[in-house]
Amino acid sequence: MLKGRTIRGFLICLAVTAAVVLVYAAGALDSLEWRSIDLRFQARGARPANPDIVVVSIDEHSIDRLGRWPWPRETHAKLIDRLSAAGAKAIAFDVLFTEPDSANPKSDAALAASAGKAGNVVSAFFYRGGMDANLLGKDPLFPLPALAKESFVGFVNFNPDPDGVCRHGHLYSIYGNNVYPSLPVAALAMSRKKTFEELLPELPVTVDKDPLVAHNELFINYQPQTDRTGYEIIPFADVVEGKIPDKTFKDKIVLVGGTAAALFDVKATPYTPIFYGVLIHANIIDNLISGNYLKPGSGAFTILYILVVGLILGAVLPRLGPWQKLVVLVAVAGAATGVSFWMFSAKNRIVPLVAPLLATVGCYGAETFYRLLIEEREKRKIKGSFRQYLSPKIIDVITKDPTKLALGGVERDVSIFFLDIAGFTTMAEALKPTQLVEVMNQCLTEFSRIILRHDGLINKYIGDCIMAFWNAPADQPNHAAQACLAALDCIKALPDLNRRFQEKGLPRIDCRVGINTGTVVVGNMGSLERFDYTVMGDPVNLASRLEGANKQYQTRIMISEATFELAREAIEARDLDLIRVKGKREPRKVFEVLCAKGEMSEELSEGRKRFHTALALYRQKRFDEAIDTFQSVFDYLPNDHVTRVYLERARAFTSHPPPPAWDGVYEFATK
Repeated sequence: MLKGRTIRGFLICLAVTAAVVLVYAAGALDSLEWRSIDLRFQARGARPANPDIVVVSIDEHSIDRLGRWPWPRETHAKLIDRLSAAGAKAIAFDVLFTEPDSANPKSDAALAASAGKAGNVVSAFFYRGGMDANLLGKDPLFPLPALAKESFVGFVNFNPDPDGVCRHGHLYSIYGNNVYPSLPVAALAMSRKKTFEELLPELPVTVDKDPLVAHNELFINYQPQTDRTGYEIIPFADVVEGKIPDKTFKDKIVLVGGTAAALFDVKATPYTPIFYGVLIHANIIDNLISGNYLKPGSGAFTILYILVVGLILGAVLPRLGPWQKLVVLVAVAGAATGVSFWMFSAKNRIVPLVAPLLATVGCYGAETFYRLLIEEREKRKIKGSFRQYLSPKIIDVITKDPTKLALGGVERDVSIFFLDIAGFTTMAEALKPTQLVEVMNQCLTEFSRIILRHDGLINKYIGDCIMAFWNAPADQPNHAAQACLAALDCIKALPDLNRRFQEKGLPRIDCRVGINTGTVVVGNMGSLERFDYTVMGDPVNLASRLEGANKQYQTRIMISEATFELAREAIEARDLDLIRVKGKREPRKVFEVLCAKGEMSEELSEGRKRFHTALALYRQKRFDEAIDTFQSVFDYLPNDHVTRVYLERARAFTSHPPPPAWDGVYEFATK
């Protein structure tokens, strides 16, 4: 049995892994992977920037000093003269000089003359139609002919990913019969006194040399720009006014570009949604010089990685218990995350993260779900091993009136009681069959005695669950109160049961109870040969749902409003919630039974009072006040999980308010 289950679990994990591979191959995970790479950037933080790259910024300070933008071309000519005299190796303008200076056409000649005299100027051009997948440029906007003749040219187009973030930089483009470098490549070539063709073999990445860079796209290894880290940025005005010493630019690559807000030259990068375009060029040059560009794994490597993760999980998970599986899930997910972050920070390698994590969680979830189905089947087998208890009152009724054994039933108001042993799944895996039988027998025996002591009829045992009801076949005016008091006594019996289990090395148990009161059909139902005295109707289903709903709040006894109204003189309870169980339209008000009447402590009483005050504020959509009041509940009930549930809901509603028609109802998505 275990071997077959293990094989089926392995096949399930293999199927999940194959599905993840298909999803990855279809590109459906790309945006999530990009976001995970951005997180790796942010986690890594700053690294030293290349000091041989300097940025001259067209900033607000310079515009204030030199006048309204655009400036006369003579101003840029002065900058070239100043930088050339200081010994700059290359001067690259991330500024388009594509149209004549309408105010002073002669200034264009001055700019071209200064560029020619310097001999190391790179002018920018721009593809208005962008570039296609084959790097073919469309509709270029070249510099003025005179300037283009006296300088090297490079394009300044960026190609953001679909989410708008610039993560890649093209090294070259094609237009007509010519190959044009990007501005960073042109600047690097100029600094080495080479043409683009001469520089190409020296680049750390080319299409021919490095298959990690698809279509000659450089995956930029960004350096964040802060007050303490990044590239040296100097105001344009300070340079042309001679305030900056020559050594600042000596043997440096100087990039000239806009940082003033009015110039709108900003892009989104992994670090920030606002990053100056000229700094992106600086990062690309830095990557080209150092070779520290990012190197993504190939698609084949990623698929192999996913398959290895899936195969390992398929071999391991089916053999483990639930807690062990959870440990493996955390370990594998943590290892995948740690490796991806370490390879990114230490090796400049992009190891895929999202797809392996999806495979890990998917295998865990699918195999666990499959295991739960198997456990449910085993629970049904265990249920058949318990004989049904019969209330003495039923025996009396049948003895007096044998006709009640006839098939059929009558409508009657009853209180239906469902008790379930919490943690049964874990216990079933952890114990030997004989130990499990011992625990079940002791629990069901104790709880059954309590139910019978409160004149309940034990209808059936459903594995680890007891179904009972009151007010049939005999009349019981206080049936709702008796059901609630029986539930409280079951809870009171837990410490003694657990003490006995602990003495034998058996696990502790807990239980949950759901009680509902309503009109049902009660009587003998089945065939002539085999029948049960039972109840049928929607109130039965609701009682079962209330038992399961305890998990949401970590409560032990949940009752319906109908039960509360009939039992309120015998119990202390608190308003728990307005819920809509799955498959039902009408919301139900539910209560948590706290104790029998007269047994409430001062702390519990004050805690309940504050909770009800907070709940009223919550239902009035006064969430901030509700949060404060819910917090005060912990002064009296420090471990109250119900309060924590409402705090989470209220905090969520402060960020995302409910719709105007919100009625305070919580809808259960599952049974």
